[in-house]
Amino acid sequence: MAAIGSDYPGWGSTRAHAYDFRGGGVLPDGSSEHRLTFSSHSWEQEERDEDLLIANPAFRYGISTGHDIEIGLPVRQVDDKRDLHGVEFAFGFPFAADADNDSHVTLTAHGRLLPTDEPWLGSGSEGAGLAVHIGHRLGNSAARVDGFLGLERADVAYRDQEGYEAINRLRYATRLEQGLGQSLALSAELETHIGLSGEEVQNQFALYVRPGLRWSPTPHSDWRLVYGQEVVERETAPSDTIQLTFVYTPEPRESRQSLAARIEHLEAEKRRLAQNDEQLFARTASLRRDSESLDERLAELGDELSAEVDSLQTNLAFLGSRTADNRDAIERLERRSGALHIEVVNRSGERAPASQLIEELERQGHRVVRRIERVDEPPREATELHYREGFVTAATALGETLPGSPEVSAADPEIPRGANVRVIVGADFPVADEPAPEEGETEEAADEDADTEDTAAEDDEE
Repeated sequence: MAAIGSDYPGWGSTRAHAYDFRGGGVLPDGSSEHRLTFSSHSWEQEERDEDLLIANPAFRYGISTGHDIEIGLPVRQVDDKRDLHGVEFAFGFPFAADADNDSHVTLTAHGRLLPTDEPWLGSGSEGAGLAVHIGHRLGNSAARVDGFLGLERADVAYRDQEGYEAINRLRYATRLEQGLGQSLALSAELETHIGLSGEEVQNQFALYVRPGLRWSPTPHSDWRLVYGQEVVERETAPSDTIQLTFVYTPEPRESRQSLAARIEHLEAEKRRLAQNDEQLFARTASLRRDSESLDERLAELGDELSAEVDSLQTNLAFLGSRTADNRDAIERLERRSGALHIEVVNRSGERAPASQLIEELERQGHRVVRRIERVDEPPREATELHYREGFVTAATALGETLPGSPEVSAADPEIPRGANVRVIVGADFPVADEPAPEEGETEEAADEDADTEDTAAEDDEE
């Protein structure tokens, strides 16, 4: 039986994007991933010495059902021939995920749809199958392990005769990656595929070892360079592979579930606000009615208060006139009775003259309303008597009764209220000789002087 291959040798042995390692599992709803891969596959066996170049842009997007979908458009070139080699597709289904440990288990269904106008393409499908992807971070370190195990079906044309044969392969790969700082990581990959059915199944076996380097210049972009070498030399698999991949993951948009929840929340908030508006409108109307009622009551109270104020002002005016009349009557009575309210200002430099004067005045029936001691001022030579308006006669009569007949004149400035005559005691006021008081009597005299000063202070307040 002839060996199995392809018009483009080795194409069936190059993996599709569905077999790329899934570091983060299924994309969340609304998230996307853009990937562009350039790869070179070389055969250096005696019977095959050719190069295959592939450029494969792909786009992966998370959908609202919790899955993601991927589409790739691989363009290949062998010698001078270049074409679009079908459309790759893959669907991701999450089995398990643990965000805390950055681990996941994901199932993918994948395939490649090919044009059917070439007889060598067989059924028009290639690489259809299922794969289980696993990823896990190793503890708290910067190392992680990713891998996949898949079963695929492919149509492969005969080399030396017309027709094709469907074969089945088992693919397995694992990758260990160790981070170096914030943006660099080293990786080592091991991959094998094993033929399960078809002619010359042993020719479908391959084993690759691939060291690699990843660089992440930004949180949303990655560059990965991988070099692979096939350990078991067979014609169906390229002996050397170089792959450069750029991955860009934009900032995820808000998911549909989140948007629906936000819309529902906004609708509920709108209903709540509408209800609050109704309550606020009713409360405003009630407050407006209360305000109008209060305005009316305030107007009534204002009128009543104005009437009370007018009445009080009338009564105060009447009482003021009565008080003035009473004061005048009291002063007339005092003048008739000869009793005077006297303020004593001591400017003699000693306390005895003022005390003897107060005793004399009280003996005559007058009232001393204030006693003021000017101890901080220099003594005054002559004793003087000042009177308020209307008390000139009484003051003159009082002056004639006092020792030394002091000079009598009108008060200037006016005597404070409560007194109608002021006597300024000077150094010339005669002091009568008295026996020295005993200790108890001295204290009583001091108390009497203090009482006089207190009375004066009370009269000043009045």
